[in-house]
Amino acid sequence: MREREEEVAPLKVHKTVLLQWRPEKDPTAVKVQIRLRLERPRPPKPDPQFLVFIDLNSVHGLVVAYVATNGLKTRILEVNHYYPPNQGQRRNEAKKRQRAIARGGRGVNDALLRRTLRFDSSGWLKSVASKVIRKALKRAAASQIMVHLDAPPSGILRHSCLQGTLISFKKILKNLCAWYGIHLQVHPLPSTRCPHCGGKLKEVYRSKRVRVMSCDKCAFEENRDLVPLHWYLKKLRLPVPPTPVLPLPPPPNSDRQGDAKVAGVF
Repeated sequence: MREREEEVAPLKVHKTVLLQWRPEKDPTAVKVQIRLRLERPRPPKPDPQFLVFIDLNSVHGLVVAYVATNGLKTRILEVNHYYPPNQGQRRNEAKKRQRAIARGGRGVNDALLRRTLRFDSSGWLKSVASKVIRKALKRAAASQIMVHLDAPPSGILRHSCLQGTLISFKKILKNLCAWYGIHLQVHPLPSTRCPHCGGKLKEVYRSKRVRVMSCDKCAFEENRDLVPLHWYLKKLRLPVPPTPVLPLPPPPNSDRQGDAKVAGVF
C-alpha cells in the first residue's frame, strides 16, 4: 500500500476501510478491504508521443500494441496477445459433458457443464490491465501516454459472454489510467473496413488464433484484431505502418513460412 501511495506522491490518497463479518459462515473470520482513492483532474489529451492500443472485440482475448511516434515516424514497439487461462481445456471439458448429456447422463453432467462454462475473469482482467499500464509507463519513460480501448457499442454485446468481460475491463482500465494520470479513450473502430481505400474486408482464412482479412480493391491484408490500429493511427494523422504489422500465418495448403515478430520504423 505504501508503494502505491509513493507512485502518486505528493498527491493525497484517501483510504476507505470496509469490514465484512458473516457469523453464519465463520464467527471468527473478518474480511477487511482497503480502497485507495485519488482525486485529480481528468488528464488533458496530450500530443501523441506514446500510444497504447487495446483491442478487446475478440473471443481470442486481448491484443495490445505499444506505439511510439514523433509525428513524422511511427514505430510499433511491441504487440502482445493475452488469452484467458485454460480456455482450450474448458472447451474440451464442456464438449465431454455435452456428449455425456446427449447419451442421457444428465444431473451431475449438467452441473459440471454449467461450472465449466462459467469463468470468472475478474482476477485475470485485473492482472492483464496492470501489466499493460506498467509496461507502458516503463517503455514511455518521460513521454506522455495515450491509451485507446477499441470497444464495440454495448448493444452489440448485450447478453453475450463478452459483455461482462468488456464492462469489467473498461472499469479496471479507467481506474488505473485515472490513478496514473493517463489519458484514456474508449470508442469502436472498424475491423471489417479497409483503412486504405474504405472497401469491405473479407476473411480469407484463419489459423488457431489469427483471422486474416483482405481487401479486393487494394490488396490490403491484416490480422483482424490489428485492423483498428491502422484506423486509429489514421485518425491521429500519423504515418501508418505497412501491412501486415506482424507476419501472418501461412494460408492452408501453403508452403509460406511464418517469420518472427518484428518492429518497424515508418
